[in-house]
Amino acid sequence: MVVVMSTCNAATGHSLSKGDRGALAQLAEQGVTVVDDRALADFHPSPSPHAIGRLSHSPNIVAVGSLTNSIGVDYAWDGSASMNLSSDRWCGLKAESTQDPPSRPNWSLPDLLRQHREVANVRRAFLEAARHQAAEFIQKSFEDWRVEGANVGPSMWIRLPLADAASFVRFAYARNVLVGYGGDFRSDGRPSRHIRLSLTAGAHVVLPSLSRLSILWEEYKLQENDHSG
Repeated sequence: MVVVMSTCNAATGHSLSKGDRGALAQLAEQGVTVVDDRALADFHPSPSPHAIGRLSHSPNIVAVGSLTNSIGVDYAWDGSASMNLSSDRWCGLKAESTQDPPSRPNWSLPDLLRQHREVANVRRAFLEAARHQAAEFIQKSFEDWRVEGANVGPSMWIRLPLADAASFVRFAYARNVLVGYGGDFRSDGRPSRHIRLSLTAGAHVVLPSLSRLSILWEEYKLQENDHSG
């Protein structure tokens, strides 16, 4: 079995090339089960790459996804067993990403699927606003940090000037600040220079968190200098 996130990888935002997708389709035709995780595919700018399943009719290709991840809304089951969109969450997303006055929908799951394009566009704009502001803050406040990756998706992939970012991740965590360690997203277990910063809470949460992180980064460098001296 092969499990891949072919479009908009959760860590870097990168997507597989057409050649790599074709190679996976060929594996499926040879009997290998290929699971294509498309939970974040909506974040890829249009035109989005074809799903692996569109390159082959093999029954060994399984596509999976998540409305919660790609659209970023909350759901609740009501008495009629329909899944309804949280109005407050939708209005918050729309107010932060567009100039249009938000309405308060009460969509069932079929309604949501029909409105999928609009909801995904709002979600994408919400995250891009947070990404833009976070990138500006990092450029001004972290002269030795580098934003890498594809710059799409619900997170930022940031390279630190360290052989292994794990020590800083532990330092921040001990002071009640949680950032993702790049090594957790590797399949080979090797150390990573990268951290993953989630954008899903929006700029109003990300920017204060980065401000706190900038203070911790200076404290961390002072500690490391003391240890090396």
